[in-house]
Amino acid sequence: RNLNSVAPPGHGLVIGARLGSATHGVVGLGVVSAPTLRDALELLVRYGHVRDPSFGWQLRKVGRQIRIELHERIDLLDEERLPEIETFLLSLQAFIESILGRKVEETKVEVSARPSHADLYGRYFSGSVSFGTGVNALVIPESWLDHASPFADPALHRVSVQSLEAMAERLKGRRYTAALVEELMASGGRGGRPLEEVARRLAVSKRTLIRRLGEAGTTYRELRDAHRRKLAIKLLSDTSLTAGEIAHRLGYEDASNFGKACHRWFGLSPGALRERMREPPRKRARRGHTPLGG
Repeated sequence: RNLNSVAPPGHGLVIGARLGSATHGVVGLGVVSAPTLRDALELLVRYGHVRDPSFGWQLRKVGRQIRIELHERIDLLDEERLPEIETFLLSLQAFIESILGRKVEETKVEVSARPSHADLYGRYFSGSVSFGTGVNALVIPESWLDHASPFADPALHRVSVQSLEAMAERLKGRRYTAALVEELMASGGRGGRPLEEVARRLAVSKRTLIRRLGEAGTTYRELRDAHRRKLAIKLLSDTSLTAGEIAHRLGYEDASNFGKACHRWFGLSPGALRERMREPPRKRARRGHTPLGG
């Protein structure tokens, strides 16, 4: 997010073009050491989320072509989504080109939305590019799947798969579930998302989600409360918003409930907290107050 605020449009393309197979750690090793391109892509589908849980891969056969589709696993803000998509698709192109040993001009790249810097895509993608497709994908001929990798190494591939399997299992752990819920809260805006929606997006039942959060030492209510607290600080800094408007944005039906929450979080009413936020940090420090974001 910080990079997006200062980097020019298209920086995802610049970064993606610099990420060769070796920069993707165990996933990269597993892909290039696979016996064939088919095996490499199947590994990417199974373990790609280990590299970045924001997205997952899916293979679909359409006629004599294979669609390698990129699907969002965690809701992202618009300004976060596109650079990641660009980076992922260029990394995929690098994987395929490393195995085939040449530029893949026969590929088709599909991007769900047309960005303002669409004219830059031709500099980075080897094949044709189309926008507004609804799905992000790289399309290749089916005949490529059985192409043997020049870097095939059965021992290295086996070790890579074992390592990726262990990493994937750790991602199913307790704290990881809580982190996913926090991401969904942040991307949902306002007062977060309902428990039912969070469970649906994580493809688990409400009971399972509650149990996993309990194993992580937290609850859905605590995570939602923490999300609202952070958002309250941000919204109170906008003096054009009334306390009632902020309460509504945080998901409170009654402004008085927001006031009670502020007292619980900060020991101050919304108005008093807003006044305190206007004070210079040194003055707050002399009074012995902890940072508001703490």
